[in-house]
Amino acid sequence: MVQTDIDNTITVTITAANCDGNVTSNPTETATKATQTAPAAPTLNSSTSTSIILNSVADCEYRKDSENWQTSTTFSGLEPNTFYSFTQRKTETEMHLASPESQAVALKTDDESGINENLFGSIIIYPNPTDGVLRIECGDLKIESVEIYDILGKICLFSQSCETR
Repeated sequence: MVQTDIDNTITVTITAANCDGNVTSNPTETATKATQTAPAAPTLNSSTSTSIILNSVADCEYRKDSENWQTSTTFSGLEPNTFYSFTQRKTETEMHLASPESQAVALKTDDESGINENLFGSIIIYPNPTDGVLRIECGDLKIESVEIYDILGKICLFSQSCETR
């Protein structure tokens, strides 16, 4: 199917070299654009106190709260220390309808002090329980110290030296 087939019916006529005449099919239903599945929820690239930048996904458009869709992953003019809801969907093309929107993700702008709380979502700590070796994956964050507390709030471990790989 090609773009010019959209909104039309299609018939097929077959002619064979070793036979006389031809055969024509019945018309199809009216051809429509194909559907697309919803992409995964958007993910954070970076944020400041007044902007949030999402990671780009091929062929997607993005939305904050219930505002209009946009192709840019940058949302600026936001309020400091405020949560916003973001979704993404595959854009409509000549052959495909826009997909349903993704699950929403809540992302928060930094406070004006510059602390980025969204970065803490990228920290992974495992295994739990541990056999004595605790692994902390922190992406691009630089860990300066680690404090671990028990369920009663008593400090179990404090370390300012961490082995990095």
